[in-house]
Order: sequence, then C-alpha cells, then structure tokens
Amino acid sequence: MDKEIYTWTDKIRFTIIAPSWDADRNGIDSIGTDEGHLIKITTSEHSLEPYKLTETDTSSRVFTGEI
Repeated sequence: MDKEIYTWTDKIRFTIIAPSWDADRNGIDSIGTDEGHLIKITTSEHSLEPYKLTETDTSSRVFTGEI
C-alpha cells in the first residue's frame, strides 16, 4: 500500500498476474466470481464478495481491480 491511512474517497488499484486463469485466448476473461474461487475484499468493518477482476487485454493474463 502506498499510504498508511486512506479516506473514504481514496481509490486503491491492484493487479493480479494469473496465467492459469486465461480461459479464452481470444477474449477478455474475468476472475473472482466462480464458486470455489471467489475473491473477497475485506476491511475491518466491511467486505465485498464476490469481487470480479477483469483481464486488461486479450490473453494478457493480467487482471486489475479498483476499490
């Protein structure tokens, strides 16, 4: 993280490199919403689940998100 404390209006951007989740070599994939492979974003007071990440480009194997 680039800050120790974030305000409610700050955004956090993150990247996950996941070559094995490139299911459609000709399309843009999403991860995080399949049962058994959910992504959960959690703070001390709230959580988001499931949280979907989208591939940055066709077959890039790089998935990004923002909260």
